Amino acid sequence: MDDLLVTKDLMNLALFNGIEYQQIEQLREAAQRLDLEPGVTLCNPLTVDEDLYLLLGGRLRLESADGTKLADLKPVRIIGEMGVLTGLSRSSRVVVEEKADVLAISRALLQDLAENDPDVGARLLINLCKTLYERVFGMNGDIEKLHQRVDALATRLKELAPDDPLLSEG
Repeated sequence: MDDLLVTKDLMNLALFNGIEYQQIEQLREAAQRLDLEPGVTLCNPLTVDEDLYLLLGGRLRLESADGTKLADLKPVRIIGEMGVLTGLSRSSRVVVEEKADVLAISRALLQDLAENDPDVGARLLINLCKTLYERVFGMNGDIEKLHQRVDALATRLKELAPDDPLLSEG
């Protein structure tokens, strides 16, 4: 993928919404381009990300700390933005599933950009809050669907085995 397309992809990501083209170009130019082979671990659980990653090509696998596959990550997607911007450790592992083209943007680079232009720092935090809200909103919907399924299964269990001790547990 050429540099112009990478810059365009960055500009289209919610995290960089409202950030000027020149600043996005600075990030892209200072970032490190990585070609990663299948099996490489990009991020580990209980670590703090020093880089956020932009998946430009290939496929990554998101896993829980115990190795359970949670999702396939496909281009164009940011990975690790929460940890880089908050300084908190991650809960998941990211492993290269198919040869991946990745752009690594360091925490230091983002901090320099935010310090040189406080409006950019504020914009990144606002965008991060919006991203978190969207994720929580989506998860709440998923939880509601799971509750409905559990209720349906409990109703069916009552029909099939009304004296089952599982039904008396809260």
